[in-house]
Amino acid sequence: MRFPDMPFMKRTFDLARNKGLPVKLIPYISNSQNSLLFFNNVGIKSQDSDSTGGDPFNVSGHVDPSLTSPAAVSRKVADVIRPLRNLFTADSSGNQPDITAAMAQLFKKTDTFSMRSYMFQGGMKGRDINWCQTLDGGYTGGYDRALTESK
Repeated sequence: MRFPDMPFMKRTFDLARNKGLPVKLIPYISNSQNSLLFFNNVGIKSQDSDSTGGDPFNVSGHVDPSLTSPAAVSRKVADVIRPLRNLFTADSSGNQPDITAAMAQLFKKTDTFSMRSYMFQGGMKGRDINWCQTLDGGYTGGYDRALTESK
């Protein structure tokens, strides 16, 4: 079976690594330059997805026009969670954050949100969130888990 090595699968990997099970762990690659992206009967390689034009999957008219390419979706998702990531980055003077305080602030701001509800609360439409999950999440339900478990 294939299991991505991510926080959600930590127990599975701990079991395989720490119990001496006779399993061979090989890297799980969910996206590479040669990965095939397929949507609306259009298949293109990841490396070519942004060079094919503004709407490689013919989704304009169905989603926000600024979200038509995989790179645009990645930028949007990064923009959505940037304020939360910034809690853990040094300020303009180079002062490192207090991680305990940053964690407390993160949970205070987001404890009641999934990634989907956080994006919705931020003004995104449901169909646009679903599209982002299709290109960004790589698996069904990825945006329905706790926001703090999201990338």
